[in-house]
Amino acid sequence: MDPIDLPERNSIDIRTAPYFPIAGRIGGIILAFAGLAIASVNIYFGLALVIGGVILVTTHYRLTIDFTSRIYRDYTWILGFKSGEKGRFEHIEYLFINKNKVTQTMSARVISTTIERYDYNGYLKFSETQKIHLRSDADKKVLVAHMQLLAAKLGCRLLDHSE
Repeated sequence: MDPIDLPERNSIDIRTAPYFPIAGRIGGIILAFAGLAIASVNIYFGLALVIGGVILVTTHYRLTIDFTSRIYRDYTWILGFKSGEKGRFEHIEYLFINKNKVTQTMSARVISTTIERYDYNGYLKFSETQKIHLRSDADKKVLVAHMQLLAAKLGCRLLDHSE
């Protein structure tokens, strides 16, 4: 088939980020395996642990964009169920990255320590007033690599506002 004859893409569904941090997902794997082991003793408790572990591992954020009707849906995917909002857009302008300073204070009885670091956030800009947060990461290289893949899928440019 000639590439010119291929139909234009009507919609795209993108997994943007995991819902739980890495520690939660590792805990989910441990929980699921513990549930499998416990299921031989108590099937209901074991099954509950397995389902809980699977939820921790597989829950994530997604973005669906329908180019024909110009509707997007930013949602959370939980075992096939979708929870999120729909919106309309005129056109996709670009993806961009910005940097935010994060301050965290940890206190004990006698001492207090403050840690400052930067988090990098990736956004999709639809128009002057519409933008969607897609992903955050403390490592800029990881975020840039992910955002470059998204920019290629969406056919738009990636701007770096973090410098």
